[in-house]
Amino acid sequence: MGLVASHSPWGLAVYDTDAPVGGMLRIDGGMEISGAGTVGLPIDGPLFMHGREWTLVAVQYCIRTIIGDGAVDTVAIVGNTVDDAVGWDITNRSDAGCYTLNVGDFPVVLETPEDNYSFNFAISTSGTGSLTVYDIYSWWTPLDSIIILAEGDTASFFEVDPGLLP
Repeated sequence: MGLVASHSPWGLAVYDTDAPVGGMLRIDGGMEISGAGTVGLPIDGPLFMHGREWTLVAVQYCIRTIIGDGAVDTVAIVGNTVDDAVGWDITNRSDAGCYTLNVGDFPVVLETPEDNYSFNFAISTSGTGSLTVYDIYSWWTPLDSIIILAEGDTASFFEVDPGLLP
């Protein structure tokens, strides 16, 4: 059992005062990011639903258009502070496509239950060209449905099947 939430790329905004050099532009349901910089999007999910606590397991974003040398250098999912990073990917993305970032360790349990439903999804770009981000989704699961691994064990929770997207 899980929940998929859709997030508008129009909600992307400058993250941590590192504005993209060439700016940002809403375009055809996506957000064009020009030049190097960092943008972020609040990713909020359910705190309690059907009497259960929920937690984030993955975020997917799609890039449909890349002009020139525009690229995504880093994506991250962070909690209240950068120190609360729960997932990141430093793969240079210079090709159009959809990419999934899984949360690294399960469950995501920050200081209080209220911290487990509100995150920021950050995208750092490079180059002087541009790229357009579309279709941002987050996946959530009940906290009590996750098998807790022994300390030191790691797991990849799942890969998102694009056929399941709305």
